[in-house]
Amino acid sequence: MNRVSTARACVVLTLAAALAGCWQIDDVGDLPGGPHFSEAYGINEAGEVVGYGSDADGTRAFVWRRGTSLTPLPRSEGTDACAAAGINDAGLIVGHCRTSAGGRKMAVVWAGGGVEAVRFSGRRVLGSELFAVNQTGEVVGSFREEVGRSFVVDMAFTWQHGGSQSARGITPLPSDLGGSGVARAIAPLGWVAGHAHVTPHPPWLWNPTSGRAQPIGELPTPASVSGEARGINDQRQVVGVFDGRGFVWTPAGPGEVQGTTIEIPFEPYDINNRGQVVGVQGGRAVLYDLGTERLTVLEDLPEVRRAGWRRLALARAINDRGQIAGYGVNVAGDVSAFVMTSD
Repeated sequence: MNRVSTARACVVLTLAAALAGCWQIDDVGDLPGGPHFSEAYGINEAGEVVGYGSDADGTRAFVWRRGTSLTPLPRSEGTDACAAAGINDAGLIVGHCRTSAGGRKMAVVWAGGGVEAVRFSGRRVLGSELFAVNQTGEVVGSFREEVGRSFVVDMAFTWQHGGSQSARGITPLPSDLGGSGVARAIAPLGWVAGHAHVTPHPPWLWNPTSGRAQPIGELPTPASVSGEARGINDQRQVVGVFDGRGFVWTPAGPGEVQGTTIEIPFEPYDINNRGQVVGVQGGRAVLYDLGTERLTVLEDLPEVRRAGWRRLALARAINDRGQIAGYGVNVAGDVSAFVMTSD
């Protein structure tokens, strides 16, 4: 069933609820023809949400706009499953599709109602995917390249949509730090946050001016070994995890590659320019404010309880308006994508 429901009930029950503000939660629904299933992974400043769900033909990427049902995105030729991971304010959408033969991931971009595969000229690529796009249409992701007959390497990359060049591999970290691995997030001026695939795999920040990646400082006590960078904002604050412990890295100043790493009490996935961070703690979606150090469990908000959601499992993305995209279990017991908006 293709269902979209909205709940808004600003009822201030406690001081904590008052501080959290008044929220609206939207169940974005599902794709026609398949079982009710959808998950949201990206949101832009207009509140447009992307992710994936199930239709009559299997897994399909979607885009959602308030007041409409989910819009399925086309599959790339020769593929049978797709997922969208990010969207910019121009409506450029990034993600991947899986090939029908072999099930390999293929990095793709959706624009103008069509789908385009990223080019990897002169490389023997075994698989690729995209995770994020900035406002200039620069996308980031990872590809797996065959080197020789029996060796493969995972390489982070950037690619400019609308440009003539093929994908550009990010300068890898030294081999003892695991190489470049995965580019997960990109800031407006092209700074990229990512992490290596090979253990130990520290998070890194890539400087587009120098063309080099710098490991992000680890958490102290106990010392961290491996981690993932997951999100970055315009101020180049990076969020991620070190050995399962959430962190926020803040640069020492404009253009600086050195900075300070602090621990936060959950696993973060995204950060906006207001210092709001979203993620998960103990299987429950959370919102954290760096300024006040206040942690909000989203399913405990009165508006969410009144809407009948059984669980909000993951808050995956947040825009500068404070709108949150993620997924959970709705009143009908279905896994469904949600969007939350606060006054």
